[in-house]
This record gives sequence, C-alpha cells and structure tokens, in this order.
Amino acid sequence: MQTNGKICNVSKSYPGSEHDMRVRRKSDSLPQEHIKRVDLGYQGLDKEMSNVIIPHKKDRGGTLSESQRWYNSVQSSVRILIEHKFAQLKKFRILGEVYRNFMKKHNLRWSIIAGIINLQCGF
Repeated sequence: MQTNGKICNVSKSYPGSEHDMRVRRKSDSLPQEHIKRVDLGYQGLDKEMSNVIIPHKKDRGGTLSESQRWYNSVQSSVRILIEHKFAQLKKFRILGEVYRNFMKKHNLRWSIIAGIINLQCGF
C-alpha cells in the first residue's frame, strides 16, 4: 500500500494461523523501488530486501532514546493509515471472521474486495 491509501499488493491466503513473516517469505517478491512500511512483526525483513522501514524495538529492560521514540512516533502516524485500510477490509467480514466457503475462491474474492476499496477511495 502506498501512503496515498491505494492497495497495490494482496498476498495469497493461507489456512489456519500463519505468522506474517512466514506469509511474506512464501509470497511473491515486492517491487524493490517501493517503500515497505512494516510493524515489529516483520523484524529481519530489512535484512532480506531494500526500502523497508521498521520501528525501533526497545531492548529487554532498556529504554528507547528520544530520537528513536520520535522516529517511532512518525512511523506510527503513517502506519495508522494502513491500519485504517485493514479496518475497511474487515467491514466486508472476509478478513475479520472465519471464512466458511471454498478456499479455492478466497484469493479471488479477497482481490475483488481490495479492488472495491480502491474504487471507493477513487483509485
């Protein structure tokens, strides 16, 4: 997703509980020129690909410096736009609830819903 709110990539769906990083590694590679803003669930992604922006993590028992806290604050103000887009997708209930239909059609429906959200936003 770009900072303007357009959904530009939808990964394949996986049944059951699957960690975000494992899904990212199994999925198609993202374009190198795009900036990837991720949360702390994707630690290590910045070592695997370029243009990854990840917040600073506090060490166990330690504290973040003032500049690291400011950096995390700036990143969270951008990430909140992405989280709002997830909330829009969950309104269709395909993401927010258990999917009880044919798994074969889940990826197609997921892509269609992402397209509908893009149309609603004027893309």
